[in-house]
Amino acid sequence: MRKALATVTIGLFLASGLVTTPAHAGNNKIVNGVSCSKLNATVKGKGNAKYKCAKNPYYKKTKTTWTWVECLGAYKSLKEFKAEHKALVASGASADDILSSQDFIDGWVDATKDACQRGA
Repeated sequence: MRKALATVTIGLFLASGLVTTPAHAGNNKIVNGVSCSKLNATVKGKGNAKYKCAKNPYYKKTKTTWTWVECLGAYKSLKEFKAEHKALVASGASADDILSSQDFIDGWVDATKDACQRGA
């Protein structure tokens, strides 16, 4: 009886290793910096955050990786803020306005880098 029970237990243990994992369970491994192949594909990853297969502006710019969509949006906004700042300087705005604008951009750069860092 013990031998039969041990055999059944071992058989069930080995069979449990053959069970496949659902596709969505693998998405928990998708974070910034993980390689992908299909450009512009989107998927939900860690914490149901949306990720897009794109070139991360702060990490391996030449390689397509899963990139948090908020990172891409923040980077796009950063480029717009820099263009507005350049126009502000060209318009002859006061030094205080220019400094305030530059401080805002510097803070935005730091926040964007944090959102885009590998593994986030």
